[in-house]
Amino acid sequence: MVVAIYHFLHQAGIRMKVFAFTIYTCGILAYLGMMLMESGVGLGAQLALRAIPETARELPTQYYLGLRSSWVGTTATILLNLVYWILWLGTGYLLFFWKKPKQILRLHD
Repeated sequence: MVVAIYHFLHQAGIRMKVFAFTIYTCGILAYLGMMLMESGVGLGAQLALRAIPETARELPTQYYLGLRSSWVGTTATILLNLVYWILWLGTGYLLFFWKKPKQILRLHD
């Protein structure tokens, strides 16, 4: 997407930019919907694993649940969600607000 913005969409008119960003937003919202559905399945699986008595849990299950409830699991979840929105905002910025430099300096000329 960044290459398309740099080479094609940066030179396009505002209607084409709005159209491309709208299509991109629809795609990113569809992906968000899939992520929310899968996170619901993951949450249900974690609840089912936690319902198993601790004495009957296998070692990989204990490690998985421990990792997901630790600061590492929380930080990973926050960062993955943050990166998703930064990508969307960054694409919007590059498309509508970023100005191409007037002259690119060449070091070897």
